[in-house]
Amino acid sequence: MNKKSSLVCVVIACVFLIVGSALLVGCGASTTQPQIPTPVGAATWPSDLRPTPTRADGKPVITPMPNIKIRIGAVSEVSLGDMPSSYSALYHEQNKQGMDVLVAHDSQSRYFARNERESLNSVQELYLRDSQTGQEVRLGDDKGDALFGTMTDQYLIWRFQCYRCDEQPGITTGLYAYVLATGEEIVITQGPTKIQWYPKAENQWVLYIDAPNGTRYFADLHVYNLETKEDKLVSHDTLFERLPDKDFYAVNNNRVVWVQRDTTTSDQWIVYVYDLNSGSRRSFIVPYSTPPSSISFSGDFIVWPGSGYDLKQDVLFSISTNVPGWENIRTDWSGYLTVKDDKLYWMVSVNKEIHYFTAPIVREP
Repeated sequence: MNKKSSLVCVVIACVFLIVGSALLVGCGASTTQPQIPTPVGAATWPSDLRPTPTRADGKPVITPMPNIKIRIGAVSEVSLGDMPSSYSALYHEQNKQGMDVLVAHDSQSRYFARNERESLNSVQELYLRDSQTGQEVRLGDDKGDALFGTMTDQYLIWRFQCYRCDEQPGITTGLYAYVLATGEEIVITQGPTKIQWYPKAENQWVLYIDAPNGTRYFADLHVYNLETKEDKLVSHDTLFERLPDKDFYAVNNNRVVWVQRDTTTSDQWIVYVYDLNSGSRRSFIVPYSTPPSSISFSGDFIVWPGSGYDLKQDVLFSISTNVPGWENIRTDWSGYLTVKDDKLYWMVSVNKEIHYFTAPIVREP
């Protein structure tokens, strides 16, 4: 075989395929994936109505450039216990009055938070119970709504919206952290005329939005250090839609990631990564008309529905969460994509039954 023929073969071998909705990237990647048994009684799509894998912006899943040596490995179905603790640490139930109750707990299932209201006209109440001691405390009071934000193994982050603070002194509107082990209450920020909410937390860091009431699309992003009690402005123009499932920022391993609009064009976005210890900052371009949302961040990987970015290789790659063998199955929904270390996790609901999946992110040599 001459050199020209060899070059052609190498190029052909490096073509990127989405086979059976499983993304394959890189030279020598396998073109088959183990088929996962379909749920019993699952309905199927007619072949002409079968959904096409799409990105978050509704466009077809694309393959990266040929020099990207990264692929998504074999998809496996797992149990809830095999998923990251965030999947089981928050759920909903109903109280005796038929009202929705949000329940959350730490990864050790010792501390349980319960957020509920007794009627449509009552305030939102927030309780924290220590399952080892049986002790329960209420956060907030009857002058306003106490709202659960997020929870780590050290802190419960919550917001109080006071409606009658002018009548009598007490807890004012603001964002707070409750120390699980000691019961100490830390004031992160207070501002009755601002939206200071939508927190993300890891270790001593709390990310939160700070915006005047009525703000819709862009806001200030702050990070608060619960150990030093220092607050830092991270960005003036973080994307913001006041929807918890549309988070455009995350914190992991002492680093913050957030999304901003590229002011030079309407068809792409800039994702920034900021190291909280060193103060260094880097960024990359996402050339999609719809911004990355529901961001998950772990190690060197940043992922969102349909796509991901590898900080080690500085490359953007596509992600399909369709399940091999389930191409024709009618699903209720599919989502909650998360990355932990070098593995992807997500859920698929079929006939109101939730199935859990994982797949490794593989860097090719």
